[in-house]
Amino acid sequence: MPVDKMWWQTYRKHMNISETLRAAIAADGRTYLALSAASGVDVAQISRFARELRTLTLPAVDKLAAELNLVLMERPETPRHATRTPREGVDMGRTRRTQQAPRRKAGRYEKGA
Repeated sequence: MPVDKMWWQTYRKHMNISETLRAAIAADGRTYLALSAASGVDVAQISRFARELRTLTLPAVDKLAAELNLVLMERPETPRHATRTPREGVDMGRTRRTQQAPRRKAGRYEKGA
């Protein structure tokens, strides 16, 4: 996947920084050795990070992000359930049980029946 198209998928999935960096390393197409030579980060660090065995230090993340043209941006704040709309006539504060019609209290031997 091209790196320029990857940003939308990482944005939609709400990936964290480590997952985004791993996806960018995989999408870059260069070997770990070539990426190491270009960024200045040790090839063993890149390899262990890509295989999720170790984390990276912040300076290493900075170098890799600069080489992969990644930028850290603030995500616009949206309400958690902004895409959901309530059904018409449903009070969202009540449970399904309380929305049903009340049950009859009288049993089998009702008076006057």
